[in-house]
Amino acid sequence: MLKLIIIDDDGLIRRGLSHTIRWEELNIELAGTAADGERGLELIEKTEPHIIIADIRMPIMDGLALTGIVKSRYPEMKIILMTGYDELEFAKEALKMKVFDYLLKPVDNQNLLDAVQRAAAEWHHDHQLKLKLLEGIPLLKHRFFERLIRGKLSEEELSIQARMLDLNFDYDFYMTVILKADDYAADHSSHRFGREMLKYCIENVAHEIITREQAGFVFESIDDEIIVLFAWKGPDEHLQSRAFDLTEEIRASVEQYLKTTVTAGMGFLYEQLASVTKSYSDAKSALEIRHIIGKNQVISIQDTGLPLSPQSVDILDLEKALTLKVKLGLEKDAEQVLEQIEAKLLSTRSITLQQVKLKALETAVLIYADADLRELVHEDDFNRLTELIHRKQTVREVFAEIRQMASLLANAMNASRESQQKEIVKQAMDFIEQNYMRERLSLQDVADEVHISPTYLSYIFKKEQNINFSDYLLETRMKVAMELLRMKDLKSYEVAELVGYSNAQYFSTCFKKYTGCSPSAFKGES
Repeated sequence: MLKLIIIDDDGLIRRGLSHTIRWEELNIELAGTAADGERGLELIEKTEPHIIIADIRMPIMDGLALTGIVKSRYPEMKIILMTGYDELEFAKEALKMKVFDYLLKPVDNQNLLDAVQRAAAEWHHDHQLKLKLLEGIPLLKHRFFERLIRGKLSEEELSIQARMLDLNFDYDFYMTVILKADDYAADHSSHRFGREMLKYCIENVAHEIITREQAGFVFESIDDEIIVLFAWKGPDEHLQSRAFDLTEEIRASVEQYLKTTVTAGMGFLYEQLASVTKSYSDAKSALEIRHIIGKNQVISIQDTGLPLSPQSVDILDLEKALTLKVKLGLEKDAEQVLEQIEAKLLSTRSITLQQVKLKALETAVLIYADADLRELVHEDDFNRLTELIHRKQTVREVFAEIRQMASLLANAMNASRESQQKEIVKQAMDFIEQNYMRERLSLQDVADEVHISPTYLSYIFKKEQNINFSDYLLETRMKVAMELLRMKDLKSYEVAELVGYSNAQYFSTCFKKYTGCSPSAFKGES
């Protein structure tokens, strides 16, 4: 049952609205009345009503001032304002403050009831939407974090989605830790938890510790992993050791309370949120030596012997060149650029396989981000490429996948371009068929019609039809002229005008050149 309160300095109106209207029949509880805005605010804080009926003109605190306070504290409450003054400025001010309705005194009971019922219906609707949103937020957050660690969010998307999900990323440093249960591969009957329940319990343990320390975020990955995304402000002097201590506490708590073990892989510390995908790749690398160091351990990326600060390899210019070659459908040229990228990565000292994989994925992301190329691929294609690259064990194998992707896209661009060219030439031919009788019909006219340059139209016309534009126009006109001479009793100059020639002599010359005889001789033979 929704609660309603009435605030009005007129006692007769308060009593009338309280006793003459059977609120309970509308499934509404009258939670109280007040004689001014100040007392009304106290009543609102005490009863937390869903609907408020208030007068605008009241002592101490008027209805507009009350509305401003209520809207800032309780935006979901529906406010219906009443006034005995038919003044436009009040109505304008009330509407600016987004009150539900505005009624002039004396208020008809039926009008008031209608407004209250509409307010109640809108509150229920808003409440249901809020519940649905709250139910969906955990899934949306999971998808957000999954895309974040995979590097699938642009800076703009990252900012917009984080704001929508009420996630604060105002931090100076980020680090990724992967928690992997050691008995995922074991026979489930040998453990008191099933796989999904085990992941859920590990996530809860990690979440409790990270929340207590206000140290970041915890979420589940699609790879049977629990991810801890550490996020901190301030200098990084002790952040690495602090992360290790908290991760060790998580590991020990899992062992103590869940009677099972996890191995944790820790990535490097980075200053940008967008670099979380690098830290995630680092953590993956750390987990790869679990079989050497042993399970039930916290393994830092430093334990792998990799440099503390991964080397940066600038291949952006080459990546842009590769994207251009693919867009132009130049498969061989694209392959040459890829060879340069691969050679540059391999020439970099201390570069790891994981860093090569990351650079390969960055190259793929740049290509897929191009608007023209993005139309040719499905998100699943990129997901498959990501998984394939993660499974590769050598640089050559990694770049073999990128080469195949570039080749497929270049060929797809060629096919798409050829299809577009065929359609443009078809449109040009249709236009010629409909306008051949125009005396000054030119290549420029047709190019303007199909929205390309005359040079490009001339090129693709010859390519698709194996005939020049001017020859095709002549052929079209001559074929029509031949039909007219055969079928109708028309003079040569009349036929000339019908097919776009104002000069009959020039028409006769063109006709003879095309058919081998003059129009009159052709007509006589026909």
